[in-house]
Amino acid sequence: MEIAVIGLGLIGGSLAMALKKLNPKKIWGVDIDP
Repeated sequence: MEIAVIGLGLIGGSLAMALKKLNPKKIWGVDIDP
């Protein structure tokens, strides 16, 4: 499974951390402000 999260603010960051528990092959995080 590969996951992309668009927007790494409060909600996107929390979502990415929760999805990490599913042990995906890759997680990408994209944000407009590096």
